[in-house]
Amino acid sequence: MTPQPADPGFFVWGLGQMGSGVARELIRRGWHPTGAVSHQVGEDIGGVLGLDRIGLEVAAEPPSGLSDSTQLCVIATNSHVEQCLPQILWAVEHGLDVICSAEQLAYPWESEPELSAQIDRAARRNDVSVLGTGINPGFIMDVLPICLSAASNGVERLEIRRVNDLSPFGQSVHDSFGVGLALAEFEAAEKRDEIAGHVGFPESIAMISAALGLSIDSVVESKTPIVSTVARRLRDRVLPAGVVVGCRQVARAYADGVLRIVMDHPQQVDPAAEATETGDFIEIFGNPNISMRSSPEIPGGTGTIAVMANCAAQLRGARAGLLTMIDLALPRFARAGAFQRSDALIH
Repeated sequence: MTPQPADPGFFVWGLGQMGSGVARELIRRGWHPTGAVSHQVGEDIGGVLGLDRIGLEVAAEPPSGLSDSTQLCVIATNSHVEQCLPQILWAVEHGLDVICSAEQLAYPWESEPELSAQIDRAARRNDVSVLGTGINPGFIMDVLPICLSAASNGVERLEIRRVNDLSPFGQSVHDSFGVGLALAEFEAAEKRDEIAGHVGFPESIAMISAALGLSIDSVVESKTPIVSTVARRLRDRVLPAGVVVGCRQVARAYADGVLRIVMDHPQQVDPAAEATETGDFIEIFGNPNISMRSSPEIPGGTGTIAVMANCAAQLRGARAGLLTMIDLALPRFARAGAFQRSDALIH
């Protein structure tokens, strides 16, 4: 892609918790908003972000034209590729790089091969890059273990565990994990496929398999409720002992019947009430064995905002097409004003 001015603009689709957070962080780093589509129609974008007014209103529909400075579209509206597809294609056809929080877009080639190919063709045709990323999938349970494998002469099995606190999230997230349900209600909801829980295990496993050449051919997933023995405190209520306070999800991935990847992801509200340690833990069994632990957890919301904002700068020097995190240079913090092309950093 050709070099761009040093004061890039961005368009944002979805000003919820994640979209607003990424927008504020991009502004802090020197980007400027040029438009937004979200449910706060008619409100000033700056006001929605808790910043000074900027004289641009949130719209219900995307504009037919954009400021020449607009180079990036931030999309934070949905977890699935199919629901984000119209937004992605609109941005691509307007010549914008895309960074999207949809979990499925982190590695969509396995679950949505036809839609992935459609996005890739459109991005290549318009000489732009499309990336789905976040803290998980996009970093903790896939990119980080992939990076750690660089110190190994052989990888036999990976065991990745992320224990995190759901308390900072809102009601819709809590509902997706069955928080507040009686055990029987959770089990009934799970049978109806109403407990979404974490979205992203297939994407993380596919990314690791592709990066390390593991040839994963089967994955077994399970969800089990976490029932508290003590009261758990949320911002607006207290959950009594005996109700569901979260969900533990486990995925086991095999190649020719051999277990190669284990992902263990218990998520619950107020884990400290029962002295549960949050954190991120990675074990690589191979030559040599590698172990990493980080406690407490890297916060999901703050982490996702950081990963998306940092990768936004990298997209400006990336190849065109639908990318994943393993297609980029080593992910890293991008300081304010770090808008130059990545190849400009090579001397």
